[in-house]
Parts: sequence; structure tokens; C-alpha cells
Amino acid sequence: MNKSCIFSYSKKTKNFNNKNHDFNNENFIEHKEINKIIWEFPHLYFITKNNKLYRIEITEGGAIFEKENIISITSSFSKYNYLTQNRVILKNDNEINLPQLDVNDKIINFATTGDLTCCFLLTERGKVFIYGLNGYGIFGCKSLKEGQEITSFMEHTELEEKIKSKIVDIKCGYSFCVIKCENGDCYGSGYNYYRDIGITTMNELHKFTLLKEIEGRVKQYYCGHFSCVFLTFDGDVYVCGKQSGGQFGINFPLNNGLGIPLTKLELNGNI
Repeated sequence: MNKSCIFSYSKKTKNFNNKNHDFNNENFIEHKEINKIIWEFPHLYFITKNNKLYRIEITEGGAIFEKENIISITSSFSKYNYLTQNRVILKNDNEINLPQLDVNDKIINFATTGDLTCCFLLTERGKVFIYGLNGYGIFGCKSLKEGQEITSFMEHTELEEKIKSKIVDIKCGYSFCVIKCENGDCYGSGYNYYRDIGITTMNELHKFTLLKEIEGRVKQYYCGHFSCVFLTFDGDVYVCGKQSGGQFGINFPLNNGLGIPLTKLELNGNI
């Protein structure tokens, strides 16, 4: 989370009351310190990486989320996307109603692409809902054309039929998506020109494709704009995608047009 994100809250609210909360806007707002932001009207909570909790209270009107709780926030290029208990707000102002869920099911994950053209919702039961532009075939649906736009949340029944293990996580890069299953499998779809997803055979993946090299092994993963990092259960780290400044520590040409295929890092000890 960066400074502009915190200041955007200041612009949306007329006054902050920091009495008795040891909160100072200028000193506190450092992106390296903040781990999570939670909104529970009328309070905004900041959790730091060393597990300190700060709270500020909105004492006047002007809040865009009055009497709503923010469940999750994503951001890209100073635009912010919010998931509340009632709706999704994309790019600060585009509101979408949440889909109707089964009884006792709930949304546990909210992922948006870096280009802010689409988003994914994941429920506790492993159901996936999609919204927005199917750029580069990111939704991986046979029933949708590349570039087709979905104007309300649609359940991705094709994905649920294809993947037998329960889906437990969804993350997005700039224009691609990677899902993780309960059994440790990962599947990717969408933009893959820089081998962003790690699959070397195609520049665009119009269906969710299994990452066979790490099949059943993924414990955690992260998607950058044009790259991915995977941590396996046995402590190995795999990377793929665009290495623009040597950040992977791999001796690869910096301007290699195809990026780096899925590659195991040689580390001094496991993670």
C-alpha cells in the first residue's frame, strides 16, 4: 500500500479524529510499514508489519463507504478497487452488485488485473465469479469471445467443471490470472507474451492451463504485472516472466522479448 492510497482516504473524508490513537498522517504513512487496511464504519484501521494497530475515526460526512465495511482493497496506477459486503467498486467509482450466493457461502477473495479491465471473486466453497473485459482470453471460457465484456458478475461454471480440486486462491497480473487449488495445482490464463504464467508454448492462454512443472506442489504464490513467483511445499522457489532489472537473480538477457520460462531459483537454503 502506498502513500497515494492513504491520502486518497483523506480526500474522501472531511476530518480525521486521531485523539488518543497515536496517529500522525505525515509520519505514519510509509508503504513499507503498512500491511493491511480495514474499514469498519466509522473507523479506519491500519495494521503494520510489526502487528501494531492504528485507528482513526471519521467525525464528519464525506465517506464513500458510509455504514459499509471494506473487506478487501486492490490498486493499480493510483486507481483503487474495493470489495464491501454489498458491492464491488472498480477504479474508484464503477459500482457492481455482488452475485447471489448459495446459503452459507461467502466471498473470500477478490482479485483485479493490473490494467483494471476485469476482476474475479472466489467464494468459500470454491466458486468463481467473473466480471469485465475478456482481454487476451483471461476468463478461460469457451462460451466467451476474446475481448467480450461481461457487465454483471457471472459464475464461471466451466472452470468448476474442468478443475476437480477445490479452488482456494486467485491472483492476477497485468492481464493474466493464476488460480491455486487445494491439492497444490496452479492454472493460468490470459496474457503470456513474457511467459508471465510460465508456459512457453503460447503468447495468450484462452483457457486455464495447468503448470505441469509444479503440479501439486504450490504452497504460496504471487503475481506481479508481468511475472509470477511460486513457493512449493518443500521450500523451492520458481519464477517466470519479465525480468526487467535482474530482480530474479537469473543470468538472462534483460531485454529478452520472451521473458523467463518457469525456472527454479538456486538459493542458499530453503525458505
